[in-house]
Amino acid sequence: MEIMNRAEKLGVRRLSEGQRLIGNIEWLAPEAYLHVLYGPLGDRELLLLESQIERPIPEELKEFYRWTNGLSLFAYKLTIDGWREDDARGGDGMWEPYSLVVPNVFERPVDAPQGMVFFGGYEDDASLLGMMPDAPEIYRFAHGSVNVLNKWEDLWTMLTCEADRLSQLFDNNGCIIDSTAWTTPMAEMEIPFGDL
Repeated sequence: MEIMNRAEKLGVRRLSEGQRLIGNIEWLAPEAYLHVLYGPLGDRELLLLESQIERPIPEELKEFYRWTNGLSLFAYKLTIDGWREDDARGGDGMWEPYSLVVPNVFERPVDAPQGMVFFGGYEDDASLLGMMPDAPEIYRFAHGSVNVLNKWEDLWTMLTCEADRLSQLFDNNGCIIDSTAWTTPMAEMEIPFGDL
């Protein structure tokens, strides 16, 4: 992703489990990074993750996890959850993605379709990203519901569009240009998923 390449001038740190911390933003905290990519998952971890979330992971999302076990863009403004092996709060162990289990098991919207996999979201409004196992479309849902706010044709389109949009909100040093601006996309609709 082009945003990763641009942020490398701020520093890159590689960790033993394959994590890439890109764009050190010391003005926020000494160990803060603009973008984080986590090490890829193998088939064993993907099977464990499916077991933990109690549903199959869509194939396009599996392919993503084979590349990276989730990510954080623009200091956690947009995240893709993944497989979390431990809950360490310090050292290299703290550099794991948010757990995919939380939005799919513990905080799953009650009216969510059984097959829906929630896999990420936005910091500012706690909206969730999700997809069905048999279709490539990505949906952004209002927090705690399955009211669709935005829709993209597939995972890579969503990531590309959102990375480009978010990059306009940050300067070359990783600082947000307007601290009062929301970093979530403008809602294009608010329609219950079942009515689409």
